[in-house]
Amino acid sequence: MRVSRSTSPPAGRVSLPSMASRVPGPGASGPANLRQSANFLLGIKDEPGKAAAFQEAAQGGHDASLRFIADNVNPNLAYGSALNFGKALIGAGPMALKQNCVYCSKAADQNLEALASGNPSGFWVADKTSAGTLPQQGSVDRGLRPDDKLTDMLAAEIAPGSRGIISVPQRDTPAYSHAMNCVHADDGSIHVIDGQNSRVYDLSQEVDRQSFDAKFGHNGGPCVARFFSTGAAPRPTVGTDQGDWVHVS
Repeated sequence: MRVSRSTSPPAGRVSLPSMASRVPGPGASGPANLRQSANFLLGIKDEPGKAAAFQEAAQGGHDASLRFIADNVNPNLAYGSALNFGKALIGAGPMALKQNCVYCSKAADQNLEALASGNPSGFWVADKTSAGTLPQQGSVDRGLRPDDKLTDMLAAEIAPGSRGIISVPQRDTPAYSHAMNCVHADDGSIHVIDGQNSRVYDLSQEVDRQSFDAKFGHNGGPCVARFFSTGAAPRPTVGTDQGDWVHVS
């Protein structure tokens, strides 16, 4: 769940924009799309052994595809948690068992890109279990007030028909934020993929909205939510079997 910025303090300890202002992130003159950043592929890898199963999941439609991504982008969860625990015991790292949310979200975005292109022929996974970083540029940053709901912000910042990587404060860990993927389909449905924890939030379901807002949001101190655009949202062909995917330009 650890997220930190390159050459900056961990997310959650950044300066808070006034009220709930919507402002470009620091250095916003950099790449407008996170996928264009130089280190986007750092810490992730193609996993050929999962390609066939991903193709099969894609034939099951939108929900099955997103669920497969969530369940499979973090194959080293148990090993990584044990490794990070060992580092914490000897003072070589923080007491955070799961740290690789940035790598999980980048791997998930690679798979979402494949779905959006209509060619889910490979599958990407997180290769690192340590904490990753998100660039200072290329995001829209919003300071959070105690009564703000992140589910409302997602609908505003990730446009219909698009997807993105988000970094949001977690209520019980004020020092750090958590990176996930948001898919806002052109039919208005919004899903959040938490690949590190194998969870999909369907924000059309009230129980999932409540669960998401209870876990993520203002945590008592200065905190900022960051929204990175990464491309088009995948969608099934309208009027045909939901397992058929089309390229979204």
